[in-house]
Amino acid sequence: MAELINTFSWSFSAASDFEVCRRKRYWSKYAAWGGWDAKAPEIARTAYRLNKMDSRHTLQGRATEEAVRWVLGEKQAGRTRTVDEAYETAARPLLNGAWKQSKSGAWRADPKRNVCLHEHYYPELHPDLDPKWPEFLKEHVCLCVRNFMETVLPRLAEVRVEDEVTIEKMESFELDGLTVYAIPDYVYRQNGDWHIHDWKAGRPHPDHMKQLAIYGLWAQVKHGVPAEQIKVYIEYLKEGRVAMEPVTAAMLDEARALIVESSMDMADYLRDGDARKNKPLPREEWDMTPDRRICARCTFYELCKPEFEEA
Repeated sequence: MAELINTFSWSFSAASDFEVCRRKRYWSKYAAWGGWDAKAPEIARTAYRLNKMDSRHTLQGRATEEAVRWVLGEKQAGRTRTVDEAYETAARPLLNGAWKQSKSGAWRADPKRNVCLHEHYYPELHPDLDPKWPEFLKEHVCLCVRNFMETVLPRLAEVRVEDEVTIEKMESFELDGLTVYAIPDYVYRQNGDWHIHDWKAGRPHPDHMKQLAIYGLWAQVKHGVPAEQIKVYIEYLKEGRVAMEPVTAAMLDEARALIVESSMDMADYLRDGDARKNKPLPREEWDMTPDRRICARCTFYELCKPEFEEA
């Protein structure tokens, strides 16, 4: 088997993590590398395991996405389903399976295939968490699915399976030699235009449209779609509303500039600033966020705790 190489790459989520806390980027991209190997150093295995951690928020997003995709597929097959059917068929198995895996500790032996929830692993960081939170999670997912069925599904009624664009698990494109990961939730072609949708189960954020602009750049660079033929939609399922914008050349230029500037900032934390070699500076050079509230939500809290407690 060929040796896996940790190459320099960029994604919107990685850039967001980097902006919030440089150290988090170090743990996830560099310290965790090779941690899947039982013979790897303990620090690498720990970082790899923690990097796979979920939370109730990410879990509800995954469950919502599964249910939404199931509802859409059923609609395309000519079957109208209810919110309860969507939850029981698509969301509930995922949620129950994740809960059992997290509580059983199966993730200790196989963190890639078993869920570990932040709320279970770090109970001391969630002292005020309502014990009924699994029930709230179900209510949240059902609300999102209901809003999808009422506000989004009618707009997708004419979309056929053959109109959909296949999205790979690790979808990416090349930008001036840099691999950029961009994984839209749902894309289809209609009347020559590309429609890119992103499901959001949480609250709106000002950076969401920047993320969709990256997806627009993916359509332009990888598939040769002109800017004027791309439309992006942020589906805020909790609120039942959509933020839609037709893509412009200026928007894509800004997305490209964001990637270039962000990747250069990341390269500053590499030896000699060399992204081709992609060798990180020592851990101490990767700054930690001064906001301990952010630390309390981070999956790598365990690794940083001794250092900031000493400080």
